[in-house]
Amino acid sequence: MKPISKKYQLPLDHLEGMQSVRTTFRFTKGAQSALDYLRKRLKITAKEMFDKVTQLVLSNNKFTDMIKDITGANTETEPTETRRTWVISKTTLSLVNKTAKAMGISRDSLVENSILLLEALVKAADQKRPENHKKALEMIDKFWAQAENIREKLVDLLGEDDLIAMQFGDVLSTLGNLREAIEAEIKQGIPVSPEF
Repeated sequence: MKPISKKYQLPLDHLEGMQSVRTTFRFTKGAQSALDYLRKRLKITAKEMFDKVTQLVLSNNKFTDMIKDITGANTETEPTETRRTWVISKTTLSLVNKTAKAMGISRDSLVENSILLLEALVKAADQKRPENHKKALEMIDKFWAQAENIREKLVDLLGEDDLIAMQFGDVLSTLGNLREAIEAEIKQGIPVSPEF
């Protein structure tokens, strides 16, 4: 086999950083509960969860400043801390170690407070979602009224059997399904699914 040109070679550092390693963290029951909530809410594994925490929280100075404030305020730890071994990526472990050292706090505190912060951010977004979806429904309803008017004009101009009028009707049908899904979420709490 011919040697591979340098321009096609992969940087192995990135691939090696994706390798899994085992490490132990000590969390309070509150942090463990937050981790379980996030894993279920975001539908990801624990390893992905730790990777997401480092990507979203530890890579953002605004969030690391918030973690410093949280860590400074939490001088007392809950007596019900538990140690567990987790599988995480080498890159995640490296970032956790480096950030904890730079901040002068323990890895356990850093990861725990990152998880608690991410849980608070996700819950805040979840609380705003119904309000934002109501506003979205209002916007869609305005568009719906205009689109219905256009559909009627297309049918008058082209006839019901014309391909353009029929496909525009299909678009309105899909839009109608989306409207119903949003209304069901607002009234009954049923989340809008990708298929709606």
